[in-house]
Amino acid sequence: MYVKKVLSLLAGCLLFANAALAQEVTVDGVGIDKDSAVRDAMRNAVENVIGTYIDSRTLVDKSVVALDEIYAKSQGFVKNINILDEAELSGEYRVKARIDVDTNPDAQLMNKLNMIMLLNDPRIAVVVEYYDDSKGRVRSKYPTICEATMNNKLIELGFNHVVDSGVIKDERQNVMTRNGETDYIAFGRLDINTEGVNIPSYRDLANGSSYNPSVSTGLVKSLAELDVKIMKTDTQEIIGNFRVEANGMQGNANNTENQAVKQLGISAAENLRKVFSMKAANVSKYMRVIVRTDNQDNIYKLEAALKEIGGVNEAFIRSYDNGKGIIEVDSDLKPTQIYRGLRDNYSLFMEKATENTLEVSM
Repeated sequence: MYVKKVLSLLAGCLLFANAALAQEVTVDGVGIDKDSAVRDAMRNAVENVIGTYIDSRTLVDKSVVALDEIYAKSQGFVKNINILDEAELSGEYRVKARIDVDTNPDAQLMNKLNMIMLLNDPRIAVVVEYYDDSKGRVRSKYPTICEATMNNKLIELGFNHVVDSGVIKDERQNVMTRNGETDYIAFGRLDINTEGVNIPSYRDLANGSSYNPSVSTGLVKSLAELDVKIMKTDTQEIIGNFRVEANGMQGNANNTENQAVKQLGISAAENLRKVFSMKAANVSKYMRVIVRTDNQDNIYKLEAALKEIGGVNEAFIRSYDNGKGIIEVDSDLKPTQIYRGLRDNYSLFMEKATENTLEVSM
């Protein structure tokens, strides 16, 4: 009897754990037969769940393509289907179903959604400088080559808002970290070491006292190293650090250094993607306040007011364009609670409130 109770308790715990890792929705599906109607219901279920994570109105083209790919594979993201009702009428088959969509943080669907959120937004600038340029180097082209390679690779990886580093520099080429042009800046410190490749000297075994000199192969090898830190521009928060290295070997110093620096830029961009992937995995904790106003000063006032609300950890302006401002809020409060905290001091009209979005006009 005791064993049965323990087993029952364990089974209940497993059911609860599985339920916690899935989101249940009730949807309709339509098709020419039952199978196609169920497939339509599964797509609608996945689309319904995705809607709680992503505002489709703000998606860029590549994210829309990624979403279409998810919808095409909806069946793979469904854990359970319970048909509640079905009927055939006028050549159409209709079903109503209760469907569990897999929302395990490590599940394929959530990984894809995290990447879509990642691809959709951050404005990133890459700035590369030498570690030590006091040795009389005139190789100023290599930081530029490294920046350009990283930018191109980031675009290839799906980042749509890569900002030229020149936009965030003043006339003295100092980086302006709060100029509003970027969300993140990746600072890279570059070092290059180059030397000829020689066949090492060896001792003649027949004559222990003689050494043959090393012989040049005519090749040159380079080791390029880059230390990168990624900073959130509005708060100066460091969200990641990493170090990458790359080698080159060619017939002259210029070619081998070019080779090493370009490979270094590719590796650095791939590492940046990993940093932002981890950052994107925590996006869901942020709530978005969408403000419609013709006066941009109102956005700054609301940002300051949000920071004063108890329970708000952080608030920062994401963007303002054509009368629409977006403020990201790190808080466990519900959107309606945020609204009540704001309306005491501001004349606001709440247009819409969802699980993690508050839309107001003023």
